[in-house]
Amino acid sequence: MFINKFPLWNNTKQLDKELEVLGFYLSDHPLNEYPQEFFDTYNIKKFDDIFNVDGNFAKVCGAILDVKERSNKEGKKYAFLTVSQFKTQFELSIFSENLYKYRNYLNEGNLLIFDIDIINNNGDYRFIVKRIQDLKEVFEKAYKRINIYCSPENLLQYKNKIIKNEDIKNQSIDIFLNINDKLVNISCKNQSIISFKNLKTFKKSKIIDYSLELS
Repeated sequence: MFINKFPLWNNTKQLDKELEVLGFYLSDHPLNEYPQEFFDTYNIKKFDDIFNVDGNFAKVCGAILDVKERSNKEGKKYAFLTVSQFKTQFELSIFSENLYKYRNYLNEGNLLIFDIDIINNNGDYRFIVKRIQDLKEVFEKAYKRINIYCSPENLLQYKNKIIKNEDIKNQSIDIFLNINDKLVNISCKNQSIISFKNLKTFKKSKIIDYSLELS
């Protein structure tokens, strides 16, 4: 009888290994660690939705899967980027000046935000990268106000899976409890959210409810 004594990988390490071995994410996607409110606030679109935007510009995000560099006749470099977003993969083009400018961002597995120009030539679409930002860096710089609504019982049971003792200056957490039909507010200073993915999961399970404001 085989007994597995090896510790289980956390979600981040498992996804890193899937990308390393398979070249894509299988069990989950690292973008699921970020709340939908973040993408809405910064007008970051799902790739499938950019065909419906007004104008020829959009902001998308995703994880770098592959970078294929080429040279034109003048010897200038350009590249095709394969990007993974949730259950979708898509290709972006980046040309000489921006390729050199943002080359340090273009590593496998990096989560990035892309400002792109959309070029539609009779239904033949091309997506040209104009600007790149590190997604995690943008998210961490945003001020976040999180309001959590739950019962005292659920707070006691799940608090350690939601909140940790870690001082984050640009984040505030307020917990609202229904006690004897009165709403009691607890302000959590010097604490932060362990995982927004956990918040989403608990909300779907109706263990808690929450709202998130970003600025």
